[in-house]
Amino acid sequence: MAKGITRREFLDRSKALIAGAAGSYYLAGCQQVPTIQETHAAVVIGSGFGGSVAALRLGQAGVETVVLERGRRWPITPTFDTFPRMMDPDKRSSWLSYTTQFPGLKFRVFSKYAGLVEQVKGIGMDVVVGAAVGGSSVVYGAMMLHPTPALFQQVFPPQVSYAEMADVYFPMVKQTMGLGKISDALLALPKYKSSRLFLEHAQQTGLNGQKIYSAVDWNVVQQELNGTIPASATIGESVLGMNNGAKNSLDRNYLKLAEATGSVAIYPLHIVREIKDLPGGGYLVVSDRIDVEGNVTARLEITCTYLFLAAGSVGTSKLLVRAKAKGMLPNLNGEVGKHWGNNGDHLFLRILSEKTGAPQAGPPCTAIFHHDNPIAPVTFEHGPAPFEFETYGQPMLGMGIPQKSGKFYYDSISDTVRLTWPWDGDQKAVSAMWASHAKLNAGTSGLFALDMNAFHKYTYHPLGGAVLGKACDYYGRVLGYSKMYVVDAALIAGSTACCNPAWTVGALAERCMAKILAQDF
Repeated sequence: MAKGITRREFLDRSKALIAGAAGSYYLAGCQQVPTIQETHAAVVIGSGFGGSVAALRLGQAGVETVVLERGRRWPITPTFDTFPRMMDPDKRSSWLSYTTQFPGLKFRVFSKYAGLVEQVKGIGMDVVVGAAVGGSSVVYGAMMLHPTPALFQQVFPPQVSYAEMADVYFPMVKQTMGLGKISDALLALPKYKSSRLFLEHAQQTGLNGQKIYSAVDWNVVQQELNGTIPASATIGESVLGMNNGAKNSLDRNYLKLAEATGSVAIYPLHIVREIKDLPGGGYLVVSDRIDVEGNVTARLEITCTYLFLAAGSVGTSKLLVRAKAKGMLPNLNGEVGKHWGNNGDHLFLRILSEKTGAPQAGPPCTAIFHHDNPIAPVTFEHGPAPFEFETYGQPMLGMGIPQKSGKFYYDSISDTVRLTWPWDGDQKAVSAMWASHAKLNAGTSGLFALDMNAFHKYTYHPLGGAVLGKACDYYGRVLGYSKMYVVDAALIAGSTACCNPAWTVGALAERCMAKILAQDF
C-alpha cells in the first residue's frame, strides 16, 4: 500500500486507475464490469409510495423519466407461486442475506438472493424495509389509514393543509390504488371470527372500532372463498405478497400506468450508490446493476436535470447524509438526516380466553382508535395470523406519536450511514398502549398481552430524515439545490398521527408533484 494514504483512498485510486486503463470498465469487488453512461431528463430513485406517484405524474406530463429500483419485479404467476409462504420462508423472503430478515419468521439459512425484505440494523432501533418494484407496497399488510384532522395538525406543519389533503390528494390515492373495505357479509363469515371479535370487544368497552380500507381487490378475495382460486389473503398470507394477485400493490396501478405513458422506464435491480451535483448543472446518479444473486454486472452512471429521491426514509436519508459528508452535495443544510421517528410502532399479541380461529382470515381489515386515551392517542390494527393451529391470540400493531427523534450520521471509518434512536423515544406512546389494552380487556374475553418488541425494537414505518420545512421546503424541494426533490416518507417528521404511513406518503407525494410540475417544469 502506498505510504501516507488510507486504505479507502488506496482502493479509490486503484479503481480509478483500472477504470482509466480499461476505458469503460469498473472494478466491482475483484471483477471488472462495464460502465454504462446514460442521460435522462428525470431520475426517480425508488418505486415505493413516493416514487410511484412521481413516476406516474412525470410520465403524464411527458417528462422522459427513469426509475431506479434496487429490487426485482414480482409478477403474479399462473402457478400462484410468486411469493414464499409466511410459515415456510425461503431465499425469496430476504434481501441479499443468508438468513431470514422479516421478524417473527422461522430462522432459515439459504443462499443470497434479491428477495423481498431487508432488516436495517440501527443503534436502538432496527427498520424493516421492502425491496421490490413497488417498494414496500409488495410486502405490507395493505392496511390504509389516514389521520384525523386534529391529529394531523399535531404532527404536520400548518403549511400543509389537511383540507386540501382530504379533498384532493387522499381521494386520488384511493381511486388509483382501488382501496376498499371488507363487506359486512364477509366479516360475518366464520373465517373472519378474529377480526369480528376485535370490533365486538371495542364496542363492549366503549372504544372506537371500525372497518378500515385495504389495498386489496375484494372480488379476488371472494374468489378465494368460492374456491375458484388458491387461497392467500383468507389464510393470513398478507405480508409477503399475495400469490393470487389480490393485493393492489403499486406495480399493479401507479407504476403500470406510469409505464403505459411511454415516457417512463423502470430499471429493476439497480442499487444507487452515489448522487452528486454537476458543475454545469444537473446531477450524476451512480448505481450498481446486479443480478438476482447480488453480483454486480455493470456500473450505471446517469446524468439528469431533475432528481427525485424516493428510496424511503432510510434509503433517501442515507444517500443525502453520505453525499453531504463526502462533499458530493455540499450545500445540503444541517437538518439532513434529522427528525427521524418510528411512527410509534409497537407490536403486541393479545391473548383471549376464547378461540380466535386458525388460520385467521385477512387481509387486516379492522382497527381500534383510542385517540382520547388520557396518556396519549393510539391506534391498534389487528393483523390476522397465518398459523394453522389455534392460538387464542390476536396480533395487534399499535401506533402512536413518538416524543423524541432519532437521526442518521455518517461513519467515515466504514463509509456507511447509521441510524440512532433514543431508548425512550416512544415511551409515552407505549404506556398509552398498555392503558388501552387494560380498557379493551375489561369485561371481555381478553386476558393479557405479550410485548413482541420487548427484546427487539424494530419498526415497519420509518419516517423522517429530510423533513418538510427543515431539509426541504413544504413541497419537497431540497434546500440548497435546484431541481432536486424528496417525495417519500423522509419528508415526514417521525409520525403520521397514529396511522400507517402509506396513504399519507402517497397523498403527500401527489401534493408535491402537483406543485413541482406546475412551477418547476
